[in-house]
Amino acid sequence: MIRIHLHGRARAWLLSPFAVFAAAFALHAAPATASTRQVSLIQDGAALNENPYGDMAEMKELGANTVRVLLFWWQVAPNSSSRTAPRGFKASSPAAYPARNWVQWDAVVQAAKAEGIRVDLDITGAPPDWADGKGVPSHFTKSRFGWIPNAADYGQFVSAVATRYSGHYTPAGASAPLPKVSLYSLWNEPNFGQNLGPQYVGATDKTAGLPVAPMYYRNLLRSGWTALRQHAKGATILIGELAGTGKGILPKRHNLPFGLPGQVSISFPAPFIQQLYCVSSLSAAVAKSVGCPTGKARASFVRKNPALFDASAFSMHPYASHWLPTAKASTIPKNDIVLPVIGRLSTVLGQVTNAWHHHRTYPIWSTEFGFVTSPPQPNKVGKKFPSPPQAAIYLNESEYLSYRNPRIASYAQYLLKDPANLLSKGVGLFSSGLLFANGTPKPAFNAYRMPVWMPKQTVKRGQSALVWGGARPAPAGFAAAHTAQPVQIQQLFGGVWHTLATVNVNSTTGYLEAHIRFTNSGGLRLAYTYPATELALPAGVAGTTIYSRTVPVVAH
Repeated sequence: MIRIHLHGRARAWLLSPFAVFAAAFALHAAPATASTRQVSLIQDGAALNENPYGDMAEMKELGANTVRVLLFWWQVAPNSSSRTAPRGFKASSPAAYPARNWVQWDAVVQAAKAEGIRVDLDITGAPPDWADGKGVPSHFTKSRFGWIPNAADYGQFVSAVATRYSGHYTPAGASAPLPKVSLYSLWNEPNFGQNLGPQYVGATDKTAGLPVAPMYYRNLLRSGWTALRQHAKGATILIGELAGTGKGILPKRHNLPFGLPGQVSISFPAPFIQQLYCVSSLSAAVAKSVGCPTGKARASFVRKNPALFDASAFSMHPYASHWLPTAKASTIPKNDIVLPVIGRLSTVLGQVTNAWHHHRTYPIWSTEFGFVTSPPQPNKVGKKFPSPPQAAIYLNESEYLSYRNPRIASYAQYLLKDPANLLSKGVGLFSSGLLFANGTPKPAFNAYRMPVWMPKQTVKRGQSALVWGGARPAPAGFAAAHTAQPVQIQQLFGGVWHTLATVNVNSTTGYLEAHIRFTNSGGLRLAYTYPATELALPAGVAGTTIYSRTVPVVAH
């Protein structure tokens, strides 16, 4: 937890012990502890905006079954650059918004339905200027960042979105209702100051100041939750969407990427969650100033904040580009929550819900993840990104570890394609795509489409070893052909690829586990052949065979 230094002596006003969580990593087939129904999620807003149907089809061919889409409030709202909302504006009605402002999201939702892909619609800021709070710094309005968003206005916007994508709404001039969205997230990275500011007030070069962003996010959740429960009945609702790493105390003179001043800081996720749930060491006066109840008012906290206790899952962006997937916890800042230490999230969620005697074993959704590669991204000073081939290996190991953790309900890939305009000096946009900016596949492309991992790659001759992996497109193939989808486990020796085993993958996830006895050294790969039918499959792939990356195996 970040220690918040304030004038006067702080006393603990609500504390509870951490709940202990330990994931089991047994190495037998179809383990009860594995995420056997893990969602396969992908995100690339820029690609989908350019070519929603074409890129959605490519995502389908890769085997993603869910696409995460950020729906920006200011881009849909009328008069976004004005401090005044339109006169008579009924913000809860989708018809009150300019029809042209919905076009790109309508297209994505329709393209997803055409490909049989589920949409995770993240309704996020920045707000239109008329929904920002007072005292907005000029760099926020110019750059479209969020500053103390009006929670009531946000709730009305969520109502408009949920109504539009309820499956029953037919826009003016259309002949049929828009597709239904049944998976929503509320806001994006609220612990990142450019998305929700200010993070702190009263910050100096030595102290972080008073954490206020958790209060703002709590208010947004309360309003957005109410809207979704009314207009998107039965929907899966994710909260959190936190950045996995923080920056600590930033001097006022410090600039983040894009020239943003230190006020636009990144709060560490663990303390952010504790402060979001009002479980922290603050004096009663300070607690009240950040919207946390004291005394008798504590009795109604759970009832007044249903999103915190009744949401479907808690989501994180556990990027770990600078660490090995199995990095030791001691090498990672103690308040960061990245994939190698994702158990920290289970711990803190157990702590904050137990503190209110309302324990939830929240499923954890990873909704943004990937490995930035160099090239093309320049390396940062003191920190190096993995090469494209190394990143492909890390992706597979990370997915295997994610699969082994029963709390993790999704595996995410961000992005489909590298941005074309990477910034210099190692800051700026991500190069975490499966394709280079020119469309050429990176090694990660095959690693994502057909993951493969062997925890033990050196074995005694004749000894068996676990082979984990699968074919991400196989569930779509199963739906098209209505037959089991086999994957061949092949090894190269004597200059020839030999099939060691043929295994039917899980029809929901495409994963497989097999214990293979090795008598030869040589590279190992997985092979999958798309069913010989175009039905429910992307055009041109029927009957073609695809391969995983090659894993070196030594039998001695």
